[in-house]
Amino acid sequence: MSVIHVKDMEEFNKLLIRDTLIVTHFMAEWAEQCLQINDVFTELSTNKDYANVIFAKVIAEDIPELSKQMNVTSVPTCILFSKAKQLSRIEGADVPQLTTQVKQLAFKLGSNTGITSSASDNNIDVRLKALINRSPVMVFMKGSPDAP
Repeated sequence: MSVIHVKDMEEFNKLLIRDTLIVTHFMAEWAEQCLQINDVFTELSTNKDYANVIFAKVIAEDIPELSKQMNVTSVPTCILFSKAKQLSRIEGADVPQLTTQVKQLAFKLGSNTGITSSASDNNIDVRLKALINRSPVMVFMKGSPDAP
């Protein structure tokens, strides 16, 4: 899936009510950091694990009423939504935080096609993949924390 370019309030509102994770990048074409976030969006949007996640960019200066409504005071600002509810906000070009938030929220919302959140799933590969992708660091330890 490609990155959607939102051009007006109506298009944004239609996008916002969808029942999936929507990652929105409020940007300016003149800001170097925004180009870096655009590259990250392009990379994430081609990842099959995020096939159901919608990535959208909004040129903040082109839709000032939307920028004001979303309280965007600087670019880049990324806001993650689902069902018109803001789930997370990342201000600045914090790529690690952005990718972590997308990964965690996609998993939590079940938007991640490669990972099943069902506890009754008996497929060990799927369960291990879900554990590994849940956070940036995962430790598998034999024994107990007191006696490893």
